[in-house]
Amino acid sequence: MIRWDGVNTKTYKSGKNSISADYVTDVFDTKNALWILTTIQGLNKFDRKTGKAIHYRFDPDNPNSISINNVTSILEESPGTIWVGTMSGGINIIDTAMDTITRYKSNPDDPTSLRSNDIEAFFIDRSNIIWVICRSGEVEKYDRKSKGFSLYRHNPKDPDSLSANVVLPIYEDSKETIWIGTGNGAAIIRKTSVLNNCLGIKQK
Repeated sequence: MIRWDGVNTKTYKSGKNSISADYVTDVFDTKNALWILTTIQGLNKFDRKTGKAIHYRFDPDNPNSISINNVTSILEESPGTIWVGTMSGGINIIDTAMDTITRYKSNPDDPTSLRSNDIEAFFIDRSNIIWVICRSGEVEKYDRKSKGFSLYRHNPKDPDSLSANVVLPIYEDSKETIWIGTGNGAAIIRKTSVLNNCLGIKQK
């Protein structure tokens, strides 16, 4: 990883007190730290002042570790609460104040669990609702009260489902309508509706 301050550059190599891997896939900025994503050595919380990093890696003997080292996405829900998406390991929520990690993974016996453990990205809207984009193209909405997930995906028999299971951007307009771009048109989700209905829009 290379840092440039406008004048000078500094290179950070992997090491015990530095970042965990030289192959960095993304960097996420928060008020207190930089979060550095890797695909083979987990997640790093990097202190700008000291240049040192705390490593978050999977440990099979520690249920308070992240679920897998292949980290794909990150979201700051609130100061100190970090959502971490992974490839095949579901979601990990890090509470930096309590030093705890909560895992969410797919469970075929629980219809409110994640449907996929392959997480592509997160989106948080104005109502502080978190939307999860899965690598399979499905979209899931997190319910804080139940701590479960609602699924939005393409159903060829339902014209009001997602237009396709290939989700690209997510956008919230001024009326708090969620727009979801897909590989076959767009879909909108009206949060003000009691049913949170989804309307597919395709090119004619």
